[in-house]
Amino acid sequence: MAVVGDFLVGKALELLYGGVEKLIANNLLFESLSTDIKAKLDALRPMILKMVQRNHQPDCPEDPVLRDLRVLMEEGAVVVCKCFSKIRIWNFYKKYKYTNKLLKLNEALAKQLSLLNVRVAVVTDENNGILHELLDIANQNKSAGIEAGCALPELPSLIVGLDIPLKELKMEFFKDEVSLLVLTAPGGCGKTTLATKFCQDQDVKDKFKDNIFFATVSKKPKLELIMTELYKQKDYKVPTFQNGVFPVKWLQQNVKKEGDIPLLLVLDDVWSGSESLIQKFEFKMSNYKILVTSRSEFPRFGPSYHLQLLDDDNAMRLFHHTAFLGDKSSHIPNDLAKKIVKHCNGFPLAITVV
Repeated sequence: MAVVGDFLVGKALELLYGGVEKLIANNLLFESLSTDIKAKLDALRPMILKMVQRNHQPDCPEDPVLRDLRVLMEEGAVVVCKCFSKIRIWNFYKKYKYTNKLLKLNEALAKQLSLLNVRVAVVTDENNGILHELLDIANQNKSAGIEAGCALPELPSLIVGLDIPLKELKMEFFKDEVSLLVLTAPGGCGKTTLATKFCQDQDVKDKFKDNIFFATVSKKPKLELIMTELYKQKDYKVPTFQNGVFPVKWLQQNVKKEGDIPLLLVLDDVWSGSESLIQKFEFKMSNYKILVTSRSEFPRFGPSYHLQLLDDDNAMRLFHHTAFLGDKSSHIPNDLAKKIVKHCNGFPLAITVV
């Protein structure tokens, strides 16, 4: 029933929020990530309360968006609790492992926030008063910059080892016979960073102009949310999607507005099992190319470019930049630094969190 579900989502929110506040106050290892997660929860709280009010109306079933959000927050609370109780500064493996888990939680909360904004837009007119209140909250979140996937991800302050991969990626992607290319590597190798750098490269911008779209997909993709992000990136009017979601309509609208300007679509962080989603964006259309980043290759869709791990020199350079954090007086013995970097196996994400 909706009432029981609403009670549980409220409890899950408070449990996760309390854990995050405790993590911020007592564990400097995850302070920055925890602060980001708290900002997402602050934005979600008023929207959840208003949606709960709507669910308390007669004959209103449990909202599936709130149900998914409840499960996410319950799982997140478990992760946060383990971060607080089990991670020590010298335990590089666990720090890397739980940093990854917090990153995934932060991304998932951002997606749920955007999805809740979409849900707000299709509330029926019979709840008109609540609709306006919810839209006000959504607009406040937008003005505060809390919106997922509507722009390129921010690049890290130092990027190492990607100059050659960028050149190679451009050579493969610009081949006439290539309409879809999969940028693949294990997690934490820098696929998203390379894809973002690719979109900002001058050769790429000269070819595609401002007709570059970037959408983060992740483990449990929601096509409705992805399409909303794509429409918003060009300030197109977002349809309600009540009769389905059709990427072809988005493409037709773009061609009508942009003419013959080539179009680049980046689908970032596509997981194995999401072939049907990729297929929805595949069209035989000139001047239209897709770059997919994934841990999987998806050979049925086209060629792949394999991003390699960092070599020893670049790994050490990244480690020193991260370890010093701008404090030039800091010093880590060279033999210890080499052992730490070797332990990270060339994974950029692992190096930045040790």
